Amino acid sequence: NPNPDPDPNPNPNPNPNPTQVTVPLPFGDARFSKHSLSAAAFVPLLPDGLLSLGLSLSAGLLMPLGAAGSYSSGAQPTPSCISDRFFLGGANSFRGFRTHGLGPREPRHAASGVAAAAARGASARDAVGGEVMNVATVSLSAPLAGAKLRDAGVRAHLFSSIGGLHAMRTLRGEAGTSAEVAANLMRGTRVCVGAGLLVPTPMGRMELSLTKVLKRQGQDATQRSGWQLGLSGKIV
Repeated sequence: NPNPDPDPNPNPNPNPNPTQVTVPLPFGDARFSKHSLSAAAFVPLLPDGLLSLGLSLSAGLLMPLGAAGSYSSGAQPTPSCISDRFFLGGANSFRGFRTHGLGPREPRHAASGVAAAAARGASARDAVGGEVMNVATVSLSAPLAGAKLRDAGVRAHLFSSIGGLHAMRTLRGEAGTSAEVAANLMRGTRVCVGAGLLVPTPMGRMELSLTKVLKRQGQDATQRSGWQLGLSGKIV
């Protein structure tokens, strides 16, 4: 980090292990490989941390192994486990969306009667995660005026995020060609912009943001009011 300021603009996708690969053990009924990557860079635009540019990228891929892992057209690969999939949504992964509010969802198995009748829209569907994940965020941050706020590390920031979370089968489509995969990636892209405050605390970084989702999918669960409060486990 070339910026002398201790917290120019914390990565909204904190990950102490920027690259991670998971492979199965030789026993059990799960056969998959899981790859994830996170990277961030912060560039000072003005001296003393008065204005900083932040760039972050996260990506992930979950692939089944063996003959049952083929995703070719017409094949029926072994389904991945929900607990192994990627999830997105929330102040610390993709702002503007509720926790796990972005990506594939399935109807909730609610009890009949009042509970089922009260469930509407996104609240009637549960997040099931996806096998392909990508998020890119660009942001500008600056300290607030006032010596006490500056000494406390409180900063204001503007941000924009773009990315998506996809089921592999949906992403490949019927033909499974590179052109179809690219088209489905673009079609499933989500976009959010916003502004907020970043406040370091002993428990981690607290963030209060006003967000605006510019592009979403019908099943996504977003912050209706636009206001979002989150706490990152990363100490800043």
